[in-house]
Amino acid sequence: MIPLGFARVESVRYHIDSGRIECLTEGGPATDVIWNRSGPFYEQTKTMVDAEKATYLNILHISSSETNDYAGTFKCEVRNNRGTNSMVIGPYHSKQSMLYSV
Repeated sequence: MIPLGFARVESVRYHIDSGRIECLTEGGPATDVIWNRSGPFYEQTKTMVDAEKATYLNILHISSSETNDYAGTFKCEVRNNRGTNSMVIGPYHSKQSMLYSV
């Protein structure tokens, strides 16, 4: 059963080696994810991870693994008609994967 009445960002993680930033979200009813950053936007995908918990993996695809493509901050915001929640990651400082979670 999908939980109703909330929207939450669980974690945001850099994956420099595969050129992406992942944002794990939960929420019900259906949620939308908006990425914000100072600079160009990249392709985004959304994949259901757990239907019972309404958990989605939202990926911001970055075309290269150049450190300057990760400059600045990235904001993953999840929203639905019940609320909004967001998490910011950055600025990026090393070539190791970094994880921010609540």
